Amino acid sequence: MHQLAQSRYKLLALLALVGIFTLSACKNEPAEESEVNLVFRSTYAGEPLVMYEPVYTYEENIKMKAQLFQFYISDIELVQANGQSVRLSEIELISFSDDLNTQQAQAGDLRAYGDIPAGQYERIRFGLGISPDLNATQPGNYSPNHPLADNYWSWALGYIFSKVEGVADVDGDGVFSEKLTFHTGADELYRVLEFEGPFLVPEGGADLNINFLVDLKEVLVRGDQFIDFRIPEDTQDHNTDEAIYRFIWDNLSASIRLQ
Repeated sequence: MHQLAQSRYKLLALLALVGIFTLSACKNEPAEESEVNLVFRSTYAGEPLVMYEPVYTYEENIKMKAQLFQFYISDIELVQANGQSVRLSEIELISFSDDLNTQQAQAGDLRAYGDIPAGQYERIRFGLGISPDLNATQPGNYSPNHPLADNYWSWALGYIFSKVEGVADVDGDGVFSEKLTFHTGADELYRVLEFEGPFLVPEGGADLNINFLVDLKEVLVRGDQFIDFRIPEDTQDHNTDEAIYRFIWDNLSASIRLQ
């Protein structure tokens, strides 16, 4: 009986020792989750878009300077082949307002998301604009640093989905006297965009970088159609002239592409 008890004690001790080594080995294994970085860069006719000072050539030899370019994206998800998805973020404001030199424009607007399960994803999708549920909220529902704490139209009871602002010299006299302001936003404009991968999220805490490019000139010009800054009533719109705001919104949707 004594020998049997000893044998049982040795077996239990051995199992405990194996458990300790197994636990230690698990702790040393690479992490199964990693970081995904989304980077949005803006250009004008293929060149880095810089705010305020640079002069850009528009249609009909009009000159313009950009002062603000931004838009919201919602429900950002990585999608697997079986249709299952991993949400990266509910809402983001992509803004190029701080791109004051070429280096900043080339760096782009980066958004980092940690703890993303490793594996292969077939595509990435997001809503361009603000989803109807979120568009029904108000800035007072959020903390000051939240993306939805600003850019709200109280008269429309909704958010401004995108902003394009600048100034233009329409007669070549060197004076940028025409103020450009194009703000869009309404539930019916919201649309889901998908971009095919595949995208591999590596194991062990490594990063996956997904790069997007959007060209401001393509937002304002499509083929032989463009917003004519020489027409005073066409230099500003707050989602009131359907011909203008749908033209801008459709162009913005088409101009966002994987880099």
